[in-house]
Amino acid sequence: ADGIVRELALRCACAAHGRALYLLAQEADAQQCRHEESVLKQVRDGVKEILASGCPEHPELFKLATRWAKVVILSQTSSPLLLRVRVPAELRGVSCLQDMETARHHLDLKALQDDAEQMLTLLCGLARTPPQAAKAAQVRTVLAATLRCLGSVGRQRPTLLRPVLDTWAGLLRNAATVPDGQAAGSGSRLRRLVLEEIRNLLASDLTAEWHAELAEMLGSAGAMGSLDDLATQAKYIQICSVAGKAPLDEPAAKRLRAAAPRVWADGGAEEAFDAEALLSGEAEDACRRFEAHFGLPSQREPPGHVPGT
Repeated sequence: ADGIVRELALRCACAAHGRALYLLAQEADAQQCRHEESVLKQVRDGVKEILASGCPEHPELFKLATRWAKVVILSQTSSPLLLRVRVPAELRGVSCLQDMETARHHLDLKALQDDAEQMLTLLCGLARTPPQAAKAAQVRTVLAATLRCLGSVGRQRPTLLRPVLDTWAGLLRNAATVPDGQAAGSGSRLRRLVLEEIRNLLASDLTAEWHAELAEMLGSAGAMGSLDDLATQAKYIQICSVAGKAPLDEPAAKRLRAAAPRVWADGGAEEAFDAEALLSGEAEDACRRFEAHFGLPSQREPPGHVPGT
């Protein structure tokens, strides 16, 4: 298929997966449910082929495929937070397994969760061994997209962190043996990508039980300071990233950046403050757009409040 068509199809798959799961959970006819499940399976198999091949002819498709994988894993696993739902699941789609607890006539939640864990295993394997079909220059793109996806999943689903951390520990060991001049990506670049994701995890309160291990991984890579110091540094770097500013200890040349992207827009930018502020459609901006589109009353204003007064 044409690259543009495939890209549009992947974008639609990312946007519609949660809604498709919700409708599937509501389906009362067993035969129709099986048919709809087979359609989702066709989409899943197609995206897995893109992930396995690295899609060397269209690198952007690989990034979209990792984004779709993240959507699948998050929507088909349980959230660690008790969400204060502002927009009902019938409008926003399924964000986590808890959204399907009330009605699931013929849907097997255990099978969905197993599929999400298999997807995570596939991503970990891609991080350890990038697709052979990918060219040397594209390996960097594949690694960056895969590590970013794994980090995002880990921040929002801490129960899945064990295989992610094992993968990153192996990458850090391998990075020490990769020559810096290697075309596919130097050891220093690989190390920097992994450490960046480890710091993002350390900045999250949801991963508190893993902070000691994360700090130990940073320490083994040369980072100095106590656990509190490393956590504070990680949060500072994250805030600077969101604000579009470079940390003060970076050279001035690196501070010249384009305007900061909209953090809460349609999944184009990565999560800024992970699950505490953005978890499966619960971000402030997303809620405002949902309320405006469907004519829902604002749930952030006190009763009787007139906006703008």
